[in-house]
Amino acid sequence: MILSFITPNIKETNKNGYILNLTSKKNKETIVKDSSGTSETFKITLNVSIKITEDINKKIIYKNKQFNANFIYANKNDKFELSQDEKNIEANLSETIAAQIIVYLNS
Repeated sequence: MILSFITPNIKETNKNGYILNLTSKKNKETIVKDSSGTSETFKITLNVSIKITEDINKKIIYKNKQFNANFIYANKNDKFELSQDEKNIEANLSETIAAQIIVYLNS
């Protein structure tokens, strides 16, 4: 989901003929558990690495940078609602990273 959101937002900024390579990773971790071991608080972290090269063989690196965003949120009893919240959080974090990448590419 991360790249599916970020890629369309960045294609418009890449008009110089450079090759843009994006890799992403999502990590969800429990940061607080109650006394019975049930997760109370989670943290989702998105990491996106970009590498901009000048040739098709990716040998000449023009720019290389990593972008990170995270969000901490409480667990919910309704797992469907929790799942929907996590999708919204991931979309919001992806939007934040996409905006950061666009600013970086235009600088």
